[in-house]
Amino acid sequence: MNRSVGLAVRTVALVALVVGLVVPVTGAAAQSIGINPINLGTASQLLVNPSFENNLTNYVTMPGEPWVRAGDMVITHMPNIYDPYGMPYCGSYALATGGNWGGGNAFAYQQVTIPASAPQPVLELYLVVHSSLPAKWFFFGITDTVTILISSGTPSGAPNTNFVKTVASYDTWNTQWNTWLHEGYYDMSAFRGQTIQVWLQSRIVTAPPQTTNFAIDNVGLWTQPPNNVATGIGC
Repeated sequence: MNRSVGLAVRTVALVALVVGLVVPVTGAAAQSIGINPINLGTASQLLVNPSFENNLTNYVTMPGEPWVRAGDMVITHMPNIYDPYGMPYCGSYALATGGNWGGGNAFAYQQVTIPASAPQPVLELYLVVHSSLPAKWFFFGITDTVTILISSGTPSGAPNTNFVKTVASYDTWNTQWNTWLHEGYYDMSAFRGQTIQVWLQSRIVTAPPQTTNFAIDNVGLWTQPPNNVATGIGC
């Protein structure tokens, strides 16, 4: 099941768990941009703990953790009891969500300001899907999804659900299973000089005994497309 190159326009039911508010968002997922990695300078990573190796709080969200999480979004060691053969893309930890951690709806987000001087800000991530869904379930509309979204402005109190961009959506129907995927770089130049929140949001509808698990690693929000050798982006 290979992911199609063109990401379809879809309506995503987003659940802000902290405030208990369902927020419908309609939008087209962004296309990854072609990158010619010429060296315009040093690419700077704008996110804190992008590979989830630091602040290893696992199932508990601690004060000061850069990723605000709710629901079944967990920072977990891989392999683990739920995924004994799974491996992170890099290091020992990844962000995981899915049936083995409770299912339902969940999110993680981090607030960041993109400098106005950033030459060509881009977003990337690595993702793997493990699922036991029988193929026939797809025809009844049973798919599990992870969506990358951008909200803008500075939230006060509850999470800011002013979603202004659907970056990409990965589901069990259109995403290849059991291998780490890197879909490319997504253009964030429209948000230069702005404070935004990068959201990773999941919707798990699979019911036991079937399970779907997503793992996310090495999320990058760069001031420009990185030179893999110069920045050591692999880990």
